[in-house]
Amino acid sequence: MRYADVGSTIRNADCSCKRGYHFEGNDQRACVPNRECDKGYGQGLYGQCEKCIVKNMYSDKRDTLQPCRPLTNCEKQKRCTLKKSNGTHDNRCSSYVVKDTSTCGEAAPPDPLTGNNDGSNVPIIASCAAVGVIVLFVLLLFLILFVLWRRKRAKMASDPLTKEQFDTLLDRIVTRAEGDEPYSRKVIAASFREIEDRIDKQIWALAQELFREHMQPAMYEVIVEKYKERDHKYAVNGYLQDWREWKGENSESIRHLFTCLHQIGREDIMYEICNKFRESYPEVVMDAESKLITPVNQKQENITFCHYVNATLCPCANKKSKTYMKEKEENNETKDSLLLSDAKAKEAGFDNDDNDNSNNFGGDIKTIPEGDGMKTIPEESHEMSPSEAGAIYRERPCPSAPVIDDCGNVHVVIPMPRTMSVPVQASS
Repeated sequence: MRYADVGSTIRNADCSCKRGYHFEGNDQRACVPNRECDKGYGQGLYGQCEKCIVKNMYSDKRDTLQPCRPLTNCEKQKRCTLKKSNGTHDNRCSSYVVKDTSTCGEAAPPDPLTGNNDGSNVPIIASCAAVGVIVLFVLLLFLILFVLWRRKRAKMASDPLTKEQFDTLLDRIVTRAEGDEPYSRKVIAASFREIEDRIDKQIWALAQELFREHMQPAMYEVIVEKYKERDHKYAVNGYLQDWREWKGENSESIRHLFTCLHQIGREDIMYEICNKFRESYPEVVMDAESKLITPVNQKQENITFCHYVNATLCPCANKKSKTYMKEKEENNETKDSLLLSDAKAKEAGFDNDDNDNSNNFGGDIKTIPEGDGMKTIPEESHEMSPSEAGAIYRERPCPSAPVIDDCGNVHVVIPMPRTMSVPVQASS
């Protein structure tokens, strides 16, 4: 028990009970514990359990504390009452707003958030969860394939360069630097770093080659006198900066730098420059490597991410596509060879319409006397090789039987082109 009002000289004090207790009457002599009221009933005056629905209220708990609580008026909020209260729960209102609440009883539109009129959102949640799991699985699969593809590309890019690739990359770097000053600065900066780290005992040999064509007489001696007291890297960096101020940052200066390195026999530094440039700027040198026709490069063909995904997820379809492309290339090669042979045959004089001194045997015409007149006979022609005969003679491969792979696809190793087929007489 506690004071609700301490009173005064003209007013009596007023007492109240703590939460969970109540007076038995108006006398306020003692506080007694509340009784436990069931759902739909709330704590009333003097500890009585009152029915909430009668008072247009509700109680959703079974305890000794909660009184009846007022119901939500959905119509006042311009919403439809989806489920009316029975005293144990509140009114359930729709999430959408209507203009006229009197039409709520006539086929109320479905709740856009829950998907139905009674507010049940279990099917929507289940569908969203299934779609989310599928999307997450697809994204994870593509992420794994992308990481594997990047590793494969990195491994291909880290293989040693061949002599042909090395020469082509040097030429492409110089060509790419023409008219591209930012790119030229990147190449020269990368070259300076490699030279400073690897020049070793040839520090002054490189300086002599770099300043050999300088307009100032004895420029090499000036450079040596200027930087000979400095440490190794500082000396190299110093005369390289002087050379850059003289030559500038362009394709000609890059070509001059590579030429000087070649003159002192430091192709290893040039190789490291190209190698580092390939790793740092693959968008510049990958196109140069993809156009090199070497056995190493044929093995390391530039595979895009789409081709890698197709080859990984659909290996059977990829194998069938490769077989088809191979057959198509062979057929095109055969067609080109036939056309080339026809052209050579016409140039050699084997065309009957353009050559009057040739016959069907490919030999010359000879005239001999016989009786009172002359007789024309063809000379014995020499035996022609397949390359000379061209389209007249061609070795034809025998077709092979179809081969069925593990996926059930049929492949023909040696096909029979339609250009080689001839009609046959059917017999009984």
